[in-house]
Amino acid sequence: MKALDKIFTEKQSEEIAQKILARVSDKIKNELTNSFIHETEEWLYEQYINTGDRIKKDLITQIAGGYVSSPANFDFQAIRDKIWAEHKDKILPSLTDEMITANISNIFKRYCDKNYCFNWQWKDDITAFILANWDSFKDDERIANGLGREIERLKYRIQSLENELKDALECSSL
Repeated sequence: MKALDKIFTEKQSEEIAQKILARVSDKIKNELTNSFIHETEEWLYEQYINTGDRIKKDLITQIAGGYVSSPANFDFQAIRDKIWAEHKDKILPSLTDEMITANISNIFKRYCDKNYCFNWQWKDDITAFILANWDSFKDDERIANGLGREIERLKYRIQSLENELKDALECSSL
């Protein structure tokens, strides 16, 4: 102790110790404060993300439910526009094909029905159309098979009727 008294007095040593203690205390406070702030920021960010995800999920569920229950509502215009813009290449051909098929089918059923007084004109026009475009139809497998079966059925029917007629003529000539 005496050696230190020669360099510093007791009062000077105490002042130096107080200064060192103050600096160490400040550094510990700063470290604790920075650590607390960092941990709090991470926790708050995690809460923010989780809450945002939950709100987004609830919002999407609510919007989807509303869209399904009343899709024509003006609130959903942006959704309809986005769906259309992103999927019109897939939607149009499907809608067009379905619409054309359904309409043509309905037209043929309506106008070729035996109760429609001008059905013969429709049938004549259909026949004329097929004959005029026969080159397009003749090589089609489904058409060839369908018409081929019908032709074979009619040939068989003609042959059967001819045989019946021949038998009837033979019986009457006896």
